[in-house]
Amino acid sequence: MKQDVEILFVVDPPKLIIEAILLILSIRARLGNCRITACVPNRKYTALPKQFFDLAEKADVRILEFQDSPFLTKYPHGNKILALCARDRVGGVIFLDTDTVIWRGFDPSQLIKQGSVSVCPEGRRTWGKFSQAWSDVYSMFDLPYPTRTVKMVRTNAISAPYYNAGVIAFNDEENEGNNFPSLWLETALRIDENENIHNKRPWLDQISLPVCIARAEMHVNELGEEWNFSLSRKHDSPSEISRIDSANPYIIHYHNAKFFRDTKFSGYLDDIIAEYTIFESYEQMTMDDLPQRSRALTDIEVQLRKIRAKNKDAWTLDDRKELSNLRKWKAMEKSKPRKEVFSEWPDSILTRT
Repeated sequence: MKQDVEILFVVDPPKLIIEAILLILSIRARLGNCRITACVPNRKYTALPKQFFDLAEKADVRILEFQDSPFLTKYPHGNKILALCARDRVGGVIFLDTDTVIWRGFDPSQLIKQGSVSVCPEGRRTWGKFSQAWSDVYSMFDLPYPTRTVKMVRTNAISAPYYNAGVIAFNDEENEGNNFPSLWLETALRIDENENIHNKRPWLDQISLPVCIARAEMHVNELGEEWNFSLSRKHDSPSEISRIDSANPYIIHYHNAKFFRDTKFSGYLDDIIAEYTIFESYEQMTMDDLPQRSRALTDIEVQLRKIRAKNKDAWTLDDRKELSNLRKWKAMEKSKPRKEVFSEWPDSILTRT
């Protein structure tokens, strides 16, 4: 059954290369011999490093090109829709955001339900907190306001259907007449062009997704949080770490590698890297100063919180100057470019596949 479902993700060089490698290693480690397709914008195909081509060949990963974005302005989140539109196979497909890894093995076919799109509710109501916003979007397509509601997985807030687009599964063989990816793209473009729909970026993919499902007359197979488990958090509070450590997800949506730290998942990236590549750890593989950079940002945040804890009316001129400087330092720290590591790597980084 595993061979009948394709797992698809985007790599957008120079971005998402490390993340794509980690995702591939985790798929092979946990799911074995299933179909994997890495999708790349056609104008960036030649920007893929030679080590990625070597990995793709040895790990049996297909590289598929997709066309430039038709969105009004640059919109990287829309690449998932374009990648699905470029797919030249029919049948079951699971799209994964590239900043995900497989933690626990499963049969990919169990996410494919006839006539349904499998998705997990979003963690928070990042868009559409007021029903009028959703009403305006649905009315664009002569659709009624949905009677179904969903509970956000992190806040328990009740919302009109709103799903995280980081894990999506469906069978387009059943909907060849509608062509779900093409309908999703058309839906997103029309919403994007509507000036009366506000604050759409970066949520446009998630705004258009439930509307497209309704337009396609498909059902929602609502997934539990274990299928799209977020590690992101604002603070390493005991409650947050407990939430994470008590979970046993199938798919981890880590967002940033720093969020693995101080959790039960902290050694996972190092484990799969050491098992399949010439490197012993994430830090060695990326030649990154992530621990140092994270500590610097933490120190800045501590100083910022000290000032913010004061009543604004009590802020002195020195407090305001320090606040301004800390904000500048934080922006500078966050904008530091990741080191270009691929030129330092050998032609092949794999020890096994």
